[in-house]
Amino acid sequence: MFASRRVAVCTIAARNYIALAGTMLASVARFEPALDRFVFIVDDVDEVETFAEGRVLRPADVFERDTFAELARGYDVLELSTAVKPSVLRHLLDRGYERVLFFDPDIVVYAALDPLLEPLETNNIALTPHWVDALPIERRLRLELLVMRTGVFNLGFIGVANTPVARAMLDWWAERLARYCRIDAVSGLFVDQRWIDLVPGLFAGTAIVRHRGCNVAYWNLSERRLDAGDEPRLESGEPLVFFHFSGFDPRHPDRLCKISTWIRVSETPRSERLLAAYAQALAARGHNERRSLPYGLRRSLRARARRFARHVLPLAQALSRS
Repeated sequence: MFASRRVAVCTIAARNYIALAGTMLASVARFEPALDRFVFIVDDVDEVETFAEGRVLRPADVFERDTFAELARGYDVLELSTAVKPSVLRHLLDRGYERVLFFDPDIVVYAALDPLLEPLETNNIALTPHWVDALPIERRLRLELLVMRTGVFNLGFIGVANTPVARAMLDWWAERLARYCRIDAVSGLFVDQRWIDLVPGLFAGTAIVRHRGCNVAYWNLSERRLDAGDEPRLESGEPLVFFHFSGFDPRHPDRLCKISTWIRVSETPRSERLLAAYAQALAARGHNERRSLPYGLRRSLRARARRFARHVLPLAQALSRS
């Protein structure tokens, strides 16, 4: 059991993802009511004054005004939502939390978070790999090739302790994401995620969380089949700690992921029920209405030109000198 409960859980969402963030934080509150919960709103946030499931963090709480404005000018909503992640984590450490856990808003917690908190008792950083089992090539080649382009660790989750090493890692990460938080396979970039491949080699005390119930998603259901019973657990016996509904469209609850259409949910009855329940939870929070809200910080084509000058050209110049 984790000794200290001075822990914060946070997520990041634009206003069209508020229902997802609320669902995620509510699931944390169910199993870990003692943990403080936060949502960073990366959008035009005047309308989001209160948030029942957690405390609202605004850009002004975390960033200098000019710093955030520069990020918002240079990035679209996906890039910005991932670029601010290390700064949000650092902000919560600065507020005195001993441990901070980040979850993407499209995650639901189904059990106590001890498998994530316990590694941070003696380590600085906690990461979840996409897989922990080596499968035959014919069973996973397509996904392995995808992950080799997007990152070994899935950044739907990251945990940090309030230590000098973790703070140094967050500063290192934030410095790179300020310019190079983009999807650019040719340059080896996938928003915030590919940078983290370097972390275990650069920063001591990086724990690799191998619990199979953590970060279950479309990419690892082949090794982590859900039990068909009523309790959220795996067929191998481990409890389902959290499920990552990455790529899930609640308008099509029979599809696990819109980009992985070859995965048949009907073959795993527990997954089918899980998706249906998640779609219903989002609908109850108004996601069907909110999902179409426009991104409030959308920029003009002129801003895209500035983005090119700020991000693409420096990277090309750096690569040419290497």
